[in-house]
Amino acid sequence: MARGARAWQEDPADGSAAYLLRVLSARCRRAIGGTSGPLYAAGLVAAAQALEDGADWPGALAAGVDGIQELGGAEPGDGTMVDALRPAADAAPDGWEAVLAATKQGVRSTVEGVSRKGRASYVGARGQGHPDPGAEAVLTWLRAVREAGRAG
Repeated sequence: MARGARAWQEDPADGSAAYLLRVLSARCRRAIGGTSGPLYAAGLVAAAQALEDGADWPGALAAGVDGIQELGGAEPGDGTMVDALRPAADAAPDGWEAVLAATKQGVRSTVEGVSRKGRASYVGARGQGHPDPGAEAVLTWLRAVREAGRAG
């Protein structure tokens, strides 16, 4: 995630929200390692398309999560970033505080189970008692987006 953020900071773009999401998608695909890069890239393209089709931001977030789930195959309960993303998207129509509360709960939901998908699944039961790192990353970037919106 840090590599993706640095790629944006080094060369920010200008344009419509949908265009910016498409540019960010390409940068995430190239800069973020592992499976997360392509997953985020797919989600950002889906969110951009939703905006181009007339969706509002909650609708774009939901479309982005759908894109991630379609490519990655994870569902809530699998112990992945989707455990944080899907509740965030579902809460988005109710505003930022609801999004962050739902995301925090989604992260907490990954602590006790054994991840069935994603990188955390490689460690099996040894991961119990720890939140999924991908879910925690979702909370981190959602907080950053909220703060950037407040500042801008």
